[in-house]
Amino acid sequence: SDRLFSAVFGMASALVQRKAVRVRIGVGGGKVQASTLIGSDLVRAMEASRYLCLLPMSSSGLVGGCVLLVLSLGWAGVIGIAAMVLATCLNFELARRIKATERLEMRAAA
Repeated sequence: SDRLFSAVFGMASALVQRKAVRVRIGVGGGKVQASTLIGSDLVRAMEASRYLCLLPMSSSGLVGGCVLLVLSLGWAGVIGIAAMVLATCLNFELARRIKATERLEMRAAA
């Protein structure tokens, strides 16, 4: 897996550098943005993609756990799962609203 990540990182950084060379000097900051993209964003994406191997195991564990919870507790398990899903949806909505508010505050400060 490290060879695959190294190959993808090498190809992506070469593409970013090639694009940075073609961009005109006054547009978008030039080399600074390209080096930032290669130096931090690609490395962070590569590190995050290492955990993709856990996706099948986590998904099957989640489904199996929910099935066992419903089979062992019945309607109480269904209500508990529904409450967790509702709480997660509310957290996502709250995060979306906070992000929009922060964006408006940043525009007002600029």
